[in-house]
Amino acid sequence: MISLKPKKPVFFELFTESAKYVVEGAEVLVTAVNSPYSAQESLYNLKAIESKGDEVTRTLLDKLDKSFSTPMDREDIMKIATNLDDILDFIYATYLKMVLYDAISPTPTALKMVEVINKVAHQVYEAVKLLDNVPGHHEKLIELCMEINRLESVGDEIFQEGTSYLFKNVKDPIELIKWKEIYEHIEELLDLCEDLGDLIKGVVLKYA
Repeated sequence: MISLKPKKPVFFELFTESAKYVVEGAEVLVTAVNSPYSAQESLYNLKAIESKGDEVTRTLLDKLDKSFSTPMDREDIMKIATNLDDILDFIYATYLKMVLYDAISPTPTALKMVEVINKVAHQVYEAVKLLDNVPGHHEKLIELCMEINRLESVGDEIFQEGTSYLFKNVKDPIELIKWKEIYEHIEELLDLCEDLGDLIKGVVLKYA
């Protein structure tokens, strides 16, 4: 049977698939940080998800290169694709750093920060899957972008409090340095999510 329903442009399908892997990665990261005795298994799972995300990004950019016309500016498509890929890479790299630093027994700050990452990832997914109809989802997209920014601010506060605690209470310089670097890495991951939120907001204002 021939379907008369117009097919959604492949770019939006690939955006959504990429964002789905971001959510999967964030959820595995939370599980990993809370389950230090399964570190190698968690790292393997995160690498597998990151590899799937890389494949989606390569497919998307290849289709972009070969497309004569696109549903939005090529630059916007490229930025969204690469930002999603960067976020997933940073999720994997966060836990890799923890394993390499032998910092798999989490601090309260690390636990709180990865929970924020998980919440942000879900907001990113909800926003990305609405990009196929920006005018129809204008208000919801703006709402989701504002929530991403709010969560990033929450993460900032946790990061600042946690870093302050390290310098005031941790006497072992090696422990201080490795956790400081891990916190900074998670903070950079949150910044990437905020950047994507700002990018999506810009797309909404352009096309709504």
